[in-house]
Amino acid sequence: MNGNAVDVVYVNYNSTALLLASVESLLAAPCDGFALGSIVVVDNASRSDQVALLDSLPPRVTVIRSPNNTGFAVGCNLGAKRGDAPAILFLNPDTHVLADTLPPLVQGLRAHHGRALLGPRQFVDAACTLSFAPLHGTSLMGEVMNTLWGRGFAPDRSCRDLRERAALWRSTTPQAARALSGGALLIGRPAHAELGGFDERFFLYVEDTDLCLRARARGIPVLYVANARVVHYGDQSSQQNEGVANTAAAAGLQSYLHKHHGVVARTARRLALALAQRLPDRQARWHQGVAIDHTFTFQRPSPKPWVVEMARSPLFDHGATAFPDGATYRLPSELFRRLRPGAYFARIAEEVRADEWRERGLYVLQHQDECV
Repeated sequence: MNGNAVDVVYVNYNSTALLLASVESLLAAPCDGFALGSIVVVDNASRSDQVALLDSLPPRVTVIRSPNNTGFAVGCNLGAKRGDAPAILFLNPDTHVLADTLPPLVQGLRAHHGRALLGPRQFVDAACTLSFAPLHGTSLMGEVMNTLWGRGFAPDRSCRDLRERAALWRSTTPQAARALSGGALLIGRPAHAELGGFDERFFLYVEDTDLCLRARARGIPVLYVANARVVHYGDQSSQQNEGVANTAAAAGLQSYLHKHHGVVARTARRLALALAQRLPDRQARWHQGVAIDHTFTFQRPSPKPWVVEMARSPLFDHGATAFPDGATYRLPSELFRRLRPGAYFARIAEEVRADEWRERGLYVLQHQDECV
């Protein structure tokens, strides 16, 4: 075992072309003070044409061909067992590794003697302008509060959330996070062993939130490293069968709630959500956005720091944020070639005072496949 090595694990399902490009970027990235150990691809019963492409992988990549789609958690754990390096990097096939992806993560892991989980800043576009924040985690009443918020029965939390995102993205040292995405996650092998890896009861989605919750409960740091960057195009496998992906996401949430909350709490949540969904819509936020198309140019409202955010919901509880340097910003055109059709919301916000943000414009974009 190389004491400075990092094993890499991919779980692939019908995303082999993206996988090939990701592995190529991984092998091209510099290794500053560490070496790449084993690189393992667990293929979860992809189609025959996708399986054939796996033969194009470099010889140093180990491929495990599963006869059945056993899910992300099982695949990750299976791949991790094939290596013995002190660090394991889990990567989705739709990621692109940059020169500054791994070195800051490895440095942060060493500072915690291998007992930590660390995630990079994830960009959704090749130009690295729009990035996702760390995961909120999954709270018992989160969906209830979002429903109340969306119907005008709870205070607007979007700028408070933006304040937290801005503080994380401006950080120059690893920052504690509630949860990290399993799409690009570095974990020390001692921490992985202590946690028993991913919980294999989760097929797809929420397994990363569960892993991070268990880590924090054991005092294992969960850290967001803003100066480690990776491109994660996102949801490329799940878009192949959105119905299955949505079912898996709902099942993952239910598994999480059953695992971490008792029957009384779950019953209270179900009743509260049913009540919240019956409430009338007291605000027109879902209908207030100015209609734009994908070529729209956002204008900086003042010399103050500003952001452009994009999400599926006008609540902006989860989405991608850009911090433009100039006076204008346009959403990356290549992004729309990958997005699912439907309504997307965008907004401009500016920092009116230190750590206080105000929304300055709300927009709605109806994305269709043929618009790009």
